[in-house]
Amino acid sequence: MQEMEEQEEEQDRFYSWRARGETFRAASLCGDTSAATATCYGSLCDLRAPCIRIHKDRITFAREGGEDMEEVRGQREDVEMPKYGQGWLTIGDGEGSHQCNAQHAVSHFRGLPDHLPATLGLLEATNAVCVKRHGDVAEKGEEPDLVLLIVMRYEYVNLYHTMTDWHNTVEAIDYLFQGPSSSSTPPVQVVFLDAHPRGSLDEMWEKLTGRPPIFISQLSRQTFERVIFVTPGYESPVTLSWKRNARIEQLPSPAMLSFQKFFLLSCGLDPNTQAGKILTAFWATQASRAELWDPSSRTSDCTTPDPKCLETRWVTVVFRGNYLPHPRSSGSISRRISNEQEVISDISSAIAIFPGWEVRGVHLEAASIETQVALFHSTDVLIGVHGAALSHTLFMRRGTRLLELLPPGFNRPHFVPMAESVGVTHIKYELHEGHGDGPYQVDAQRLADKVLSTIREMI
Repeated sequence: MQEMEEQEEEQDRFYSWRARGETFRAASLCGDTSAATATCYGSLCDLRAPCIRIHKDRITFAREGGEDMEEVRGQREDVEMPKYGQGWLTIGDGEGSHQCNAQHAVSHFRGLPDHLPATLGLLEATNAVCVKRHGDVAEKGEEPDLVLLIVMRYEYVNLYHTMTDWHNTVEAIDYLFQGPSSSSTPPVQVVFLDAHPRGSLDEMWEKLTGRPPIFISQLSRQTFERVIFVTPGYESPVTLSWKRNARIEQLPSPAMLSFQKFFLLSCGLDPNTQAGKILTAFWATQASRAELWDPSSRTSDCTTPDPKCLETRWVTVVFRGNYLPHPRSSGSISRRISNEQEVISDISSAIAIFPGWEVRGVHLEAASIETQVALFHSTDVLIGVHGAALSHTLFMRRGTRLLELLPPGFNRPHFVPMAESVGVTHIKYELHEGHGDGPYQVDAQRLADKVLSTIREMI
C-alpha cells in the first residue's frame, strides 16, 4: 500500500498540471526477477536493462540529418524520417539467465501516442549475453553511465513545437534525475530519431542539456543500460491543456515557472535580477544587433549600458518576416502586418502620456535565441499576430500582458494556457481588417487605444 501511494505521489508530481487520465505503467520485460524493466509515465518511457542495444543496421537512412537547409531545398518530408526495422532496439538482462519474451515487451507499449507504438513496437527482448561490458566502454573513453534521451521532433524549426520538445526534455531530466544541474545527474545525450536538416533553434539543445544533440545516424556506441523516450511534443502539457480543454490546476504553474527559470539561466540571464539590467548587460556583450531593431521604433534600444534602460517599460510589437522553416517552404510567411511603421507610430504617440514607457517593433528571423529570450523577459506588453514567436510568452514576467492579434475567423487558443501558466494575462484582440492569411492593414489607432487601456489597467 505504501509503495502504491509513493507511486501515485510520483505520478501526481510529474503530471501536476497535465490533463488527467495519463497512465503510470511499470513492467518487467524479461521475467519478474529480471533487471530489464520499462516504466512509463503517460508517453514518457524509461527503459532500464543491463543490455540495451541499438542496431543501426536495422535502420534505413535516406538522410543522416543536420544538412544545411539550402542544400536540401525541395526534399520530401518522408526523406527526413528514417525507417526503423524490426529489432532496431533490443533489451536483455545481459547475462542470459532470464527468458526474455519479445511479445511481452512489445505489448507493453501498445496504446501509447504518436511515434511510440511505431518505434517501441519494433523493439525485441532477448536473453542474449551483452557483448560490451563497462570495462570495455571505459577503455574506449566512453561514459559507462551515459543515458540516452530519445527525442522525435516534428516541426523542428517552429518555435512553438520546439518549445514543447525543450520543455518535455527538461521535465524528463528534472523528474528522473532530480534536476538538470543536480550533482547526481548522470551524463545525458539527446538523440534525435528524425533526420531533419539543421535548423536555427538547434543550438539551444546544448545549452539546456550540457552537450550537443546528435542524430541516431551519428550514434557510434551500441549498448546502454538506460534509454529514455521523451514525451512527444504533441503530448506536451501546454498542448494538452488546450487540445483536451483541461485547466491547469494551479496558476501560475510551479512546474512552468521552474522551466522558465532554468531556461533563462541556460541563456545566461539571471531571472532574479531586474529585467532592464539583464537586458542591458546581455546586449552589451553582443557583436551585432542591427538585424533585430527597427531604428525608427525607439529612442533608445538599450544596446549600450544606458541608465534609462533600467527604468524603461516596454511595449514590444513582434512583426512576422519571411524565412525558410523547412526545405519544402517557399520562404513566404503568412499573417503579416503591412503597415508596421504606422502601428509603431500610433502606439508611440498614444503611450507618450505614460512616463518611462516606450514601444519597439522587432523582427526575430535573424536574432539568436538568447537575444529573443532577453527581449521578451524585459517586455511589459507583448503584441503580435498569432504565430510561433508568441511562445516567448513563457519567458515574460508575472503580471505582464500578451495582446494576441487574431485575424477574422481565426480562433486557436495555443497561447492562452501558456500565458496563464507563467502568470501573464492573455488579451484576445480581433482584427477587423484583411482576410485569410493576410497581409493585414491594421487599424493602427484602434490598436493604440487598446494598448493605452491595457497600460492603464496595469498601472
